[in-house]
Amino acid sequence: MEKGTVKVALANVYSSASESAGMVTQVLFATTVDILDEKKVWAKIQIPVQQDYTGWIKKECIFRGRTPARFYRKTIVWEHWAALKDKPRENSRTMLRVPLNTRLWVLEKQGDWSMVWVPDSGRAWLDERKQETARAAVFRGRSSGESILGLARTFRGVPYLWGGITPEGFDCSGFVLTLYALHDCFLHRDTDQQYENDGLFVDMNEIRPGDLLYFYEETAEKPTHVGIYEGGQSFINASSEGGGVVSYNLEKYKQRLKVSGAKRIFDPS
Repeated sequence: MEKGTVKVALANVYSSASESAGMVTQVLFATTVDILDEKKVWAKIQIPVQQDYTGWIKKECIFRGRTPARFYRKTIVWEHWAALKDKPRENSRTMLRVPLNTRLWVLEKQGDWSMVWVPDSGRAWLDERKQETARAAVFRGRSSGESILGLARTFRGVPYLWGGITPEGFDCSGFVLTLYALHDCFLHRDTDQQYENDGLFVDMNEIRPGDLLYFYEETAEKPTHVGIYEGGQSFINASSEGGGVVSYNLEKYKQRLKVSGAKRIFDPS
């Protein structure tokens, strides 16, 4: 199976080989993908970091060369959008801006700057100090439901976007996917897939802040919406009705959708 690497900052992935088809997810810069099929200007891809989710992307978004055989480590972008510079200086030219949760190959370190690999363009420089500052502002202690919840609240007001996985716009499962990915935990892409495959089921009488709440319209085993329990009667979610990341009252929301159940990803012990 041929592999490729996303070479644009953010690429939309569609359900079929057409821009008129619905966008089903997105892939971030430097993400490795498997190329399953090709059709004119389109490629069908499988996305390992989204648990092998599949869809169609423009071929022009994919670099087909090799990734670095040797590298220092990988680093994560914590700013909503981070600048990749042509030199390790703040006032140097910005080559590209890449979104939150982008994972970059670090080739060399120079003070607070890291030289990173850029697919199809060679190399660029990332200010690691800015990433550390951004991370420290939203992430404290070990990975837990509480840390997921704290991170989620920093995105209040981010707009809703079907298929979205960045602060440019999230859908409900893309929001959850990104929060956990930033904790190095890679969930399935869609709500029903997460409900079936990820974490452990929790009795609704024993839910804790940070647990995931799943809701359904017709079939309990096929939920269509997910949010993060905040405590009391509140949960936070990326909502199409609310226009973005908002908190809702759980009891009132049950008048819209029924509860499939709750799941816990991180063991609180």
